[in-house]
Amino acid sequence: MGKPSKLGKRLKGVKKVYLDTNCFIYHYGRHPLFQPVSTEILLLIGEGKLQGVTSVLSVSEVLYRRLQKKPDEPLEYQRTLLSIQNLSLMFVDLEVAAKAAEIRLRYNLKAPDAIHYATALIHSCEVFITNDKIFKRVKEIPVLLIKDLSPS
Repeated sequence: MGKPSKLGKRLKGVKKVYLDTNCFIYHYGRHPLFQPVSTEILLLIGEGKLQGVTSVLSVSEVLYRRLQKKPDEPLEYQRTLLSIQNLSLMFVDLEVAAKAAEIRLRYNLKAPDAIHYATALIHSCEVFITNDKIFKRVKEIPVLLIKDLSPS
């Protein structure tokens, strides 16, 4: 048995994580540096070792990126994203919108970032996984940057 990964150590005892859009972009886009960590996270979720949460906003952001590169594949890509076991896709309701406005004001975030973070808060996520350094400003949920979880 090999030694635990950085990800395994950082998520020890964690049951529920929020995945920012870049987790999916790195995984499906086969990012040379960040795909291994993103894939490991999605495997842990798929195996039921973690409960994953993301916003429906991630679907829009991932599809946008995909449409830029391969405009003929959006529906297949969407089906793949939505088929991940143990990943809950949350809608932006009034509670999320109100919390996002608070967070946006408090931390000076853009609206999409505030929506992601508000979704994580409202759905009781223990860790927010992203690669966007702007989230280091927020304090309510620990933020893990994918670059800090990479093996190198």
